[in-house]
Amino acid sequence: MKFALLAATAIGLSIGPAHALLVSSATSSQAGLSAGCNTTDAGTGILTASCSGGGFTAVALTASGPPLLNAPDLTATTLTVTTAPLAVATTLTVDIASSGFVFPGGGLSALLTVNNLIGSGTGPFVLSAVTPAGSVSQTFTSSGAVTGGPTVFPAFTTDSAHFVLTFAPSLAPQSIDATIEIVGVAAVPEPASMALLGTGILGIGAAGMLRRRRKDT
Repeated sequence: MKFALLAATAIGLSIGPAHALLVSSATSSQAGLSAGCNTTDAGTGILTASCSGGGFTAVALTASGPPLLNAPDLTATTLTVTTAPLAVATTLTVDIASSGFVFPGGGLSALLTVNNLIGSGTGPFVLSAVTPAGSVSQTFTSSGAVTGGPTVFPAFTTDSAHFVLTFAPSLAPQSIDATIEIVGVAAVPEPASMALLGTGILGIGAAGMLRRRRKDT
């Protein structure tokens, strides 16, 4: 798994006080999915949505973003899905876009998780975390978790979580929940930077010793 990125120098990880606007949308490869999962956070900072139909008895999602998430967390999304018995393979696609915050640039990591998998023949499940500077994507055929990064990003003000969940034909209901978290992390200093820092500390110590010796003479 690789980030497709534009490299840049980290300039900090603080998130501005702006409130992120959250917008969700959902589609099914079968007709009949209700519109309940096409919504916004309505200014609350936490998006909750539920819908059904199109081969699904229950689709529920929650999402949050800055400033309700403590900096440097950017987006946290959980999607829980239960199918009806399916005569044909059925794909559910869900997008949750977050905008209106300020990420000034720096290291970024994405945690993609599929768990509580019930039923056989499910998958693939494709989870993606997307920013204007690039994305990380992972395909799951069973439960599991993958962490991408940290990788340095330039500044951006929007991101999104993208779920593509495919369910095989089955006489029994199938169920999963999946999460996508996008988190800013402190950049690890490069070896050259660490060497410069060490040299500077030694220099400060040497200067202090010289001053003390002059006072003693």
